Amino acid sequence: MNGYHIITPLTRFSNIPELLSLLGKNKVHWHFIIDDVLPYEVSAKPEFDWVHFYRFPHREKAEGIDPCLVRLNWWLELGLLIDDDRYIFLNDDDGFEPFFFEKIRAQEGHVLVCSMARGHRTPLGVEPHRAHGTHSLIAAKENMVPCRVSLEQIIISGKVLKTFRFSELYGGDGEFIKAITEANDTVYMPDTFTWFNYLEPNRWDKYT
Repeated sequence: MNGYHIITPLTRFSNIPELLSLLGKNKVHWHFIIDDVLPYEVSAKPEFDWVHFYRFPHREKAEGIDPCLVRLNWWLELGLLIDDDRYIFLNDDDGFEPFFFEKIRAQEGHVLVCSMARGHRTPLGVEPHRAHGTHSLIAAKENMVPCRVSLEQIIISGKVLKTFRFSELYGGDGEFIKAITEANDTVYMPDTFTWFNYLEPNRWDKYT
């Protein structure tokens, strides 16, 4: 595989400096999707020519619809996918373990699935629907179903990604991964981790 791309719907603008620091050395292209009504001005600096911003045409949130998946489908329809590059979806407060990219670059295949570590504690005072647990989501064939795998765990070539889209209902990310892994040879990497909500205060020891 050739290049690597991260796709992120962005609302937490204050996280941008740490996100750029986290990924800047990994030689990736980062695609941020921003609602066009949000008051954020893109500052184009030559040293950040690997960072790309896209203005999503704002629409009112519909009941039962996941706005993140709506934005990802919109981006996929822009026709930017490159067959022999790899794509990863990342929320704007997530991260990767050290040497994550070295590990996945060493693997062949159009579809990879890694594991997800989810921190050391569930922060107090979080709304119940956002109070995610801390047990890891392990990359294994039997876990490729909704509620046992997260969108940030799949690494997929442009050639394969061109043929799939999300159901935009909540839980559509799990169905997306289930469909892709059932239809394609998949390499499971249980010892390689993305970090869930790495920038969420008090979830990881880093923020204690």
